[in-house]
Amino acid sequence: MPICVYCKCEKPFPCFSNREHVIPKAFGLFCPENIILNGTDEKNKKVCNACNAFFGGNHDRWLARNSYEGYIQRNRHLKPSQLDKYGKVILKSDEGEFKGHYLEICKDNCVKPVRQIGLKKKDGDFDFFLPENFESIEKEKYQTEGECLLYFEMSDEEAKGVFNKIGIRFNKVKDIPPPDNQEIHVSMEIKIDKFIKKSITKIAFNYFSYFNKVDNLISQEFDKIREFILKDEDMDLVKVSQEPVLFDESLSRKRLGHIISVDKDSDGNIVSYVSLFNVFKYTVLLAKMPINLRVKTGMGHFFSLERKTILEIKKSSLIIPRFKIIIPIRKLWIPENIDSDILN
Repeated sequence: MPICVYCKCEKPFPCFSNREHVIPKAFGLFCPENIILNGTDEKNKKVCNACNAFFGGNHDRWLARNSYEGYIQRNRHLKPSQLDKYGKVILKSDEGEFKGHYLEICKDNCVKPVRQIGLKKKDGDFDFFLPENFESIEKEKYQTEGECLLYFEMSDEEAKGVFNKIGIRFNKVKDIPPPDNQEIHVSMEIKIDKFIKKSITKIAFNYFSYFNKVDNLISQEFDKIREFILKDEDMDLVKVSQEPVLFDESLSRKRLGHIISVDKDSDGNIVSYVSLFNVFKYTVLLAKMPINLRVKTGMGHFFSLERKTILEIKKSSLIIPRFKIIIPIRKLWIPENIDSDILN
């Protein structure tokens, strides 16, 4: 009977009937077929239905709703109204009447203030705070008399309770209507929390599992990564940067697509690089050395969003004639000219 690589339980074949996509379906479908676990091949039954359901209701949903990558996906499909009100992508106005306010995107790319309070500084400008930052406010930095307090998306009583907890006497000020039919410049504050990291780590381990045997995958060397994915643990297993994954790209010149690869680093650890929409580079530590297993590494794929196809990524230290470049050290590259996919 198959064994689940996550819960490590042996179960009958019918318990592995649900397809487990390496990259969640919310982030695109590719031809000829997405890389999936639990396909028709009985040798690839690796994620039980119970774990599959857990991931769909937790990791995949959280990643789609609360990550910057999820924000990109929704806007590609012209559904900004699906943004979670309390998502991790928060818009902040840069100028005008609503300078400094935190905003959310609503239908038709309109914006409105989210739940927040504002305190007037000594120089007369306002600082705005989201609920998760209320307790860190240093009231000594702000005025406490006159029209010095603002609040949005809360009742008078709720606002009174918030200000009282901060130690500021509550004074109701005039209401400010939400922005209406005007262009507002905004900046983004992006929080990559442990739940987003768990979701990315699940993608990395799914990908690694696709190419390796279950007997090796259920080894104790991968128990730490399993614990991080399945339990409410916050482990230092994921590093985030904006460095390009592919050698011929730069911060301002990247292809439009998803990237996943697995290899051993210079210390012999098994690491995976995951990048959705080629925005952030997540480096996931799957297992530390010494690894006394014969596992397959050195594979990678590029999921082209323009072509809806999956291309294999190569790792080479040879001359690449098409690019007329000699790579002195082994780096990742795509052995097919897809410059049309590059975003400038």
